Amino acid sequence: MSINFHPSLLPKYFGRCPAEWALLNQEKETGISLIKMNQAFDQGDVLVQKIVPIKKTDTRETLYKNLYILGARTLIDTLPKIAQAKLKPKPQKGIPVPAPKITRRHGYIPWKTLKGFLQAHLQKKPIPPPKNLLIKLRALNPWPGVWTTTPDQKRLKILSLTPKITVQLEGKKPTPLNEIKNQLFKN
Repeated sequence: MSINFHPSLLPKYFGRCPAEWALLNQEKETGISLIKMNQAFDQGDVLVQKIVPIKKTDTRETLYKNLYILGARTLIDTLPKIAQAKLKPKPQKGIPVPAPKITRRHGYIPWKTLKGFLQAHLQKKPIPPPKNLLIKLRALNPWPGVWTTTPDQKRLKILSLTPKITVQLEGKKPTPLNEIKNQLFKN
């Protein structure tokens, strides 16, 4: 029997980027699946599934780390049962939800969404960041990252909001936002 590990609760988030999509869709939990492989991609019968809560502090990196550790431990615990035929594979339950490849466009946030937040921060009158900014920072760093296009058509990546806002202007090194404020807000 061929076995596959997948870092999601199949059939939800089958495909390449399950943790990213779980974070982007603000799921409260995800998990791991060990499946009996068949000819269809991520569609084999389930041997074992384990649920993992998604913490508000989880990023794609921390979530994958937790899922892979749990997957490895589960595989070690499960292999003897599989070898002794003590586990009966069961069909996947639920509606399949794809987790397609993440592309650069997924990290885009319009300038008009970010402008007020960035200006308020520079004026030391911080306002809460746009919700989609926080969600995308958790799910899409380091790649493709969260980015916008400035009024002069340069790409600006938002790298971090803590402890201070760190950005990277196209062709430049990462820098604190206040060091490039004159380039961004010329008025």
